[in-house]
Amino acid sequence: MSLPQRGIIVSDLSLQTIIELIQIRKVMEPLLLKPYLHCYNKEILLDFRSRIEQALQNQDYDMLRTLDYDFHKYLYEACSKRHVNKLLSYVSDQFQRIRTQEFYLKQRSISGANGHIEIIDALLNEEFDRVPDLLYEHVREAEQTYCGILLNDVSGLDKK
Repeated sequence: MSLPQRGIIVSDLSLQTIIELIQIRKVMEPLLLKPYLHCYNKEILLDFRSRIEQALQNQDYDMLRTLDYDFHKYLYEACSKRHVNKLLSYVSDQFQRIRTQEFYLKQRSISGANGHIEIIDALLNEEFDRVPDLLYEHVREAEQTYCGILLNDVSGLDKK
């Protein structure tokens, strides 16, 4: 939120906010992208795959987090539907805040990257009916990780 002559205030990430974002993403991402799965550029997908594999090999977790955000952003923008892109981008931007928190594990970066490779491979092989399930599973795994960590050790997050 931006306040005149006071600057920008960044809201806290509460456990409830994280759960809400995950629930929205689990439903919206597979459903809204499904009609556009044939629209992705194979060269761009191959480039993402290559950069993800390189970051995994180099154990470059900052790059994996960046690629995570960029990959989802590409999925949204490539569908060329302004309102779909706006809805999903908002949720993705909030998720990027989660990826920068101390509780975000290297293991989640690795499993998320492997999930991206699986989604990319399905798109490249034109296995379009598998992709919504892969997207759902990708977010569900994130949910298990975040909720498991946060319910055991809230790491300074607001419990409300």
